[in-house]
Amino acid sequence: YWHGYYEASPGPALTAAWLEIAGERVELIASPAIATVAVEHFDAADEPIEHRAARYLDHLRHGENPTAWAIAADAFVRCGVLAADSVAVTAPPPHLRPTGSGPSRGTPPAAHPSPDDPTNRLIVGVSTPVFDGIGLSILELARQADGFELDFAGAGVVARPHDGPAIDEPTLVFTAVDDRGGCYGGRMAEFAADGFGWHGRVSFAPALAPDAGRLAIAVGTENARAIVTVELDRAEE
Repeated sequence: YWHGYYEASPGPALTAAWLEIAGERVELIASPAIATVAVEHFDAADEPIEHRAARYLDHLRHGENPTAWAIAADAFVRCGVLAADSVAVTAPPPHLRPTGSGPSRGTPPAAHPSPDDPTNRLIVGVSTPVFDGIGLSILELARQADGFELDFAGAGVVARPHDGPAIDEPTLVFTAVDDRGGCYGGRMAEFAADGFGWHGRVSFAPALAPDAGRLAIAVGTENARAIVTVELDRAEE
């Protein structure tokens, strides 16, 4: 078993319906989303304390002790470091998420979205400028019944998510906010690296609001963050 990425230039025409690659016909299920990218840099000595707290909670979220996450989240809220409705606090570890409860707000769609349905997948295809020594590409967004997933790829030195925090390697933290005020916490579901870079998948919760028209995806490290804003209108067409 093996997998990888194939890059070609120039890009296909916007009206192209399919491509032939190595004798195989590949259907183009959707046009790339309309997206914009912005980068914000932090002073290493003046990193916002809420950013540090969010990174710490994200580390605990990946651990096997949900009680530690709950105690830390409660302490940060009581001390005023994080707001009770912040993404870091409202997206608990998978161990604590109720099953079968559906979206936490809004009106759920009549049928649960399936990531295998092309109408629930949105090709993003956007690359960020280099920030904190990292280049990142957001590839695709897939809606699900209880959240959504984001495929990404990149290059640069980063900490491997499941190895815990590293002193000299940036840790990627994913969050998202929609234009209806909804906040979503990201959890690293897959991550792999090779000699050319790394790629993976992030799972967000709760479910994406059906009426959301725009989603701002923030990918942050200790020193900077990139914000990719994606128009969602095409995901529901």
